[in-house]
Amino acid sequence: MRPSPHLDAGTVVVEAPNRGRTIFPGAISVPAPATGPTADPVASAIGDGFLLSHGISIAAIQWQTEFAAGVPQSAQGIGEVVVRDFGRWLGGGFRSGDSPLPIFRHRILAGVSQAAWFVNSFIAEGFNVDPDTGRGVDQGAFTRNGNGLVLAINGFAAEHEQFPYARAGLAPLAPGQLLSRPASDPELVDVISLTDFYRLRASISARCELSGGCPFGLSRER
Repeated sequence: MRPSPHLDAGTVVVEAPNRGRTIFPGAISVPAPATGPTADPVASAIGDGFLLSHGISIAAIQWQTEFAAGVPQSAQGIGEVVVRDFGRWLGGGFRSGDSPLPIFRHRILAGVSQAAWFVNSFIAEGFNVDPDTGRGVDQGAFTRNGNGLVLAINGFAAEHEQFPYARAGLAPLAPGQLLSRPASDPELVDVISLTDFYRLRASISARCELSGGCPFGLSRER
């Protein structure tokens, strides 16, 4: 979905849906009625259109088995390829001739909760690397309650089992594990609720210098 034509549409936020549902645009704006005879399903998804009103386009692409055609239970890493190549297409890759959509100079991948863990997996496994250029597919990433967790898919699968949820026995990734490719890693912003921060052991990623103060009242990891 694009903003009004008079606004610069050079930026797009691509959501990785959570269990097939788009959540992010509505989560950062004033909600619109989601039920009742006058409910608009599009308005319910985007709320008051905060992103659109600021000239930022929004898009979503399914990645999860059972929701995305062609993503089998036994090879859910294909979903990461789907998201990668969609981002490449938005940036001008695979294009020939006229297209109804512009080439987006700036691309941001977003996910909420379970989908945030997908975004973490996507980055940690190197799928943000454009195989043709070596540069980042998405320049930015936004996760809500990402907590450094990854899904049990592809390289993080639980032995021979893949499932689109976090592995209970796998500790959250530290920042250096999550962002290990400086040439292609996006700028990552993770907004974490206090309860999930400790419940999901994300405090492993909270580090402060001994000589400096810790932000937001966090104690240094021991």
